[in-house]
Amino acid sequence: RPGNWFVASKPSEPPPSRVLLPMTATWRFQQSGVAPASSWRSPGFNDAAWGSGQALLYVEPDPLPGPKQTLLTLGATTFYFRTHFNFDGDPSAVGLALSTILDDAAVVYLNGREIFRLGMPDGTPSHSTLAARNVSNAALEGPFQIPSDGLQRGDNVLAVEVHQIAAASSDIAWGMTLSTVPPTGPSVSTPGAPNRPSSPVVSIPPLWLNELVAELVDELEEPCR
Repeated sequence: RPGNWFVASKPSEPPPSRVLLPMTATWRFQQSGVAPASSWRSPGFNDAAWGSGQALLYVEPDPLPGPKQTLLTLGATTFYFRTHFNFDGDPSAVGLALSTILDDAAVVYLNGREIFRLGMPDGTPSHSTLAARNVSNAALEGPFQIPSDGLQRGDNVLAVEVHQIAAASSDIAWGMTLSTVPPTGPSVSTPGAPNRPSSPVVSIPPLWLNELVAELVDELEEPCR
């Protein structure tokens, strides 16, 4: 009934977008060519023995779409990276978006949970898994909207494995931004959704003749009098 159409549940104003991790963030990295312990994705993993440097982390003679800051060493099939960021808001009130500068492929984990992969084959990756694409020159890719299920209030850990197309690959690049965005969800208004009145709706009354109609009838009968 059109008279019942209304906003079924008015959402609160979403918080403004925030950059949680800039492209120049500092990352811990492991490039030894040996797979780390399986717990390397977990927030509690001790990465103190890993190297450390600001992104972009790279081996690339050509220009990149970001500052080259930490030189890596080639030879490994897979490189491993970890970093922390803090979030003081409500995880359920935001979505997430990330962008990458990447050569060749990566899998991204948030607090131990996979949230994104780019250029990788399906299935659980291992240290020897090769990238499913070959990137000649890394470009800025994204933003990609991703679920915020793994986000938590306070300290958060991002863990990333970057895979090469081959162990003899001549370049590598890694950098990433992470930002909050307004959450996405289904329509919350009618029409187009079930009516959900907060109180009983009074039925539409039957049709009644009003005074305007009575006066009109009286004027039409006047010539007959």
